[in-house]
Amino acid sequence: MKKMIRLLSVILVCWSVGTTSVFAQMRVTATLDSVRMLIGDQMNLKLEASYSAGESISNVDLTVLEEAENIEVISTQSGWDTLTVAGETTVRRNIVFTIFESGSFFIPSIPFSYKKNGTTNTIATKELIINVDDVVPESPQEAAVDTVALAPIKPIYVEPMTFEDVAPLLLTFLLIGIIGGLIYFFYRRAQNKKLPPKKKVIIMDPAHVIAQRKLAELKAKQLWQNGLIKEYQSELTFIVREYLENRYGISALESTTYEILGDLKPIRLSDEWKGKLREMLELADLVKFAKALPPESTHEKLMGYAVDFTEKTKLIPEQPTAEV
Repeated sequence: MKKMIRLLSVILVCWSVGTTSVFAQMRVTATLDSVRMLIGDQMNLKLEASYSAGESISNVDLTVLEEAENIEVISTQSGWDTLTVAGETTVRRNIVFTIFESGSFFIPSIPFSYKKNGTTNTIATKELIINVDDVVPESPQEAAVDTVALAPIKPIYVEPMTFEDVAPLLLTFLLIGIIGGLIYFFYRRAQNKKLPPKKKVIIMDPAHVIAQRKLAELKAKQLWQNGLIKEYQSELTFIVREYLENRYGISALESTTYEILGDLKPIRLSDEWKGKLREMLELADLVKFAKALPPESTHEKLMGYAVDFTEKTKLIPEQPTAEV
C-alpha cells in the first residue's frame, strides 16, 4: 500500500512539472476577421502572444507583412493591449490592411523575438490565406437564367413605294439647295468687305513643361513637411492626371484610378511605369478616402516618380527639315 502511494506521488509531481513547462511556453497567434473580402475593402489582422513570468517580447518583425506582395498596410496599432491573469501575460495588437487585386493571397508568418532567462529566442505565427473577390457573389436566384423559346423568323414584307415615301427625300434636296445658295450669297458678299484682323494665337507649352513647372512649385510649398499630407497627395496626383490627359488624350481628370489604368492599357508604356502610376494613384486614394498616413519617405519617392515619368515620356515635336 505504501509503495502504491509513493508511486502515485511521483506520477503527480511529474505531471505537475510537465504541465508547468507547457504552460510557460511562449505562444503566438495571428487571426483574420474573415477568410474572404472584397477588393479594396479593409481587413483586421489580430496578433496575440501569451507568456509567463521570466519571459518578455523584445521585437515583432512587421516588415514581412509590409513587404508582402499585393498587401497594403493601412494602419498599425501603436501599442499592445496587455492582460495578466494568474501569472500569465497576454498581449494583443491589431493591424489593418487592404488588397487591390482579386485572387487568393498568403498572409506571411510574423516572427516574434522574446527573451527567456537572458536568452533571445524567435517564434512565428502560422501562415494564413485570404480570398479576395471582385464583386459580391450573386445569390442563386440572381444567377438563375430563364430560358425563353424563340419564334421562327418571318420573311420581310415589302410595301410598294408611294409619294409619301419620296417626299422627305425631295424636301431634303430642296433644303440643301436653299442652304447652299445662302452660303454662296453671303460668301460673295463677304469677299467685298475688308477682312477682320487676325486673332492672336496663344501657344501653350508642351504637356511635360507644364507638369514639371507645377511639380517644382508643389515641391517648393513643402506641404507634407508641414503636415498637409492630404493636400500634397491631391495636388501631386492632379498634376499627374493633367499630364496624362494632355499627353495621351485620355480623360484622366474626371476618371477614377481604375478607369485611368484601363485607358492606359493600349498605350505603349512599360509595366514598370504602369506599376508606379498605380502606386501613386492608389496611395492618393487611400490618403483622401481612408485617411491613411504613409511614411515620410513615400512623399519624396512619389515626387521622384512624377518628375521621372514626365521627363521620360515627354513628346518632343519633330523639327522641320531645311530644304537644300
